[in-house]
Amino acid sequence: LWGLRLFFFLLIREYITWPALHEKVVEVQSKMNIPFASKLLCWFVYSFFYVALMASCWSRLMQNTSIWGILGYAGLTIQIFGLILESVADMQKNGFKTHHRHSWCNVGVWKFSTHPNYLGEGLFWFGTYLSHGFHSILPSLLATIGLAFIVVVLKGSARSLASKQKEKYGQDPDFHEFHRSHNVFGPKHWWWWLQGLEELSRPKIPRQDHLPNSLTGHGPADGNGKNFTEHE
Repeated sequence: LWGLRLFFFLLIREYITWPALHEKVVEVQSKMNIPFASKLLCWFVYSFFYVALMASCWSRLMQNTSIWGILGYAGLTIQIFGLILESVADMQKNGFKTHHRHSWCNVGVWKFSTHPNYLGEGLFWFGTYLSHGFHSILPSLLATIGLAFIVVVLKGSARSLASKQKEKYGQDPDFHEFHRSHNVFGPKHWWWWLQGLEELSRPKIPRQDHLPNSLTGHGPADGNGKNFTEHE
């Protein structure tokens, strides 16, 4: 279902509602001169990535028991919810962009999350991971690697898209307010504990009044009150 959804979404977006995007992708690819060794390396890396992602499915199919357990049913529920959320988000944005190509999408589920499509994708694979059963070490290890990979990919994609959106819609005060008060999980006041984790994960920048003079650029002054460290 996930593969069919992605196939039809890309087919409709690039050939029906947004053919200019497909033409741009083809043009960029035609200008790229990637060495064969690099292409081969990418092929192996991406192949391993997909094998690791599918390890959860293979692990579940390899089990002889039909009992899913609490984790299995919880994972299946999250998986279905993530697939529905991602599908709805893509359809709503695709429909919005058809009529408002250069406007910021803030309709439907996009009113509650900065990246509901990526959130749905992440939930789908997290649910797949939970439901795989954890019955064998090797499949579970591969499934864990696959989950880590997809989280890194989605996080990087969300950051890249957010940066492009800021360049494109930076003059829109509603856009700034929305991104100030929301994140991928929804309104930030729903996830106050995540904000605390984000603050802890950010590098601490020392205050200037605690830095040495050589770092702050405020060295000793001469008799005329001029700073020795300033450039002429």
